[in-house]
Amino acid sequence: MPLKDVYVHIDLKKPITRNQFGFPCIIGIDPNGAGMAYREYRDLDTVLNDYDDQTLEYLKARAIFGQDLPPEKVAIVNAPTAADLIETLAGIYDLGWYHLVSAITTEPEITALADEIEYRGVKNLFLASDDKTMIETLRDKGYERTAMFYHPIVTEHPEAAWLGESAGKPIGSLTWKFKHLKGISPIKLTETELADIHALGANCYVTKMGDNVTSEGKMLSGEYIDIIQSKDAVQFDIEYRVQKLLNRSPKIPYDHNGISLIAAEVQTSLNQFHRQGMIAEDDDKNPMYSVTPGTRAEQADTDRANRIYRGCSFHFFLAGAIHEVRINGVIEV
Repeated sequence: MPLKDVYVHIDLKKPITRNQFGFPCIIGIDPNGAGMAYREYRDLDTVLNDYDDQTLEYLKARAIFGQDLPPEKVAIVNAPTAADLIETLAGIYDLGWYHLVSAITTEPEITALADEIEYRGVKNLFLASDDKTMIETLRDKGYERTAMFYHPIVTEHPEAAWLGESAGKPIGSLTWKFKHLKGISPIKLTETELADIHALGANCYVTKMGDNVTSEGKMLSGEYIDIIQSKDAVQFDIEYRVQKLLNRSPKIPYDHNGISLIAAEVQTSLNQFHRQGMIAEDDDKNPMYSVTPGTRAEQADTDRANRIYRGCSFHFFLAGAIHEVRINGVIEV
């Protein structure tokens, strides 16, 4: 983990009844057993310097870069063998990527990746499969950080295209449903068949009113992808801003002056996420968040002695997104 002095804990409370956040990383296994070091690529031509145009690594990068507004870069890394896969992932985990794409198709290795992502947190894994039994097996594990794309033509790499269309956008500015994907064939499904795929925790690509769009935007657990992103982005941004405050200041006094400086950084972060569309507005167009800085007197004596301040908290309402509309009407004659 990176060295830091700021730790943000967020509880995601749901009712009962930096503009871009990281970039995709493609992970594979070298068929020659040598491995390929982590590298970041800004276009397909540079990918070709390291990977043949028939490799899964190249094809997934092509699907990402082939969308209208893709992320500005993509990372690729290859483990020497399947036995080295998790060690390879651990070695790159603290680098700047956020979404992991698997250029591996075997179920044991895919499950190992999902397990590792779930254990470590902070990042997400995107997969595609035409095997409903495998999808169900992964769904039953309750992964909150793995998104699955069901598609009968996995060689089109729909999960990579989905990332290419969505991952470069500011967090909070979009939902992962209703996305148009270049190079991906829509599949024909009845409403019952689509509901069955959604029940598996998977997403797919369908035609609605003549438009080809992604059918949902959820993780295998059923949580919305943008909610997981929002939680991660807020945590990172506040930690970053407050750490930078500590780094650049001669000292932050343990009184109302220093506490106010910390609270101001938290408020600045939340204002930014409100502008990006993450935080909801009330009817008067005010952002629906609050920042509560506890006073010096409210902190434990031992914390003051050890120079630890735990008193700042915040709360906000996610703007979320509308995924379904039901309208009632009356006609009189």
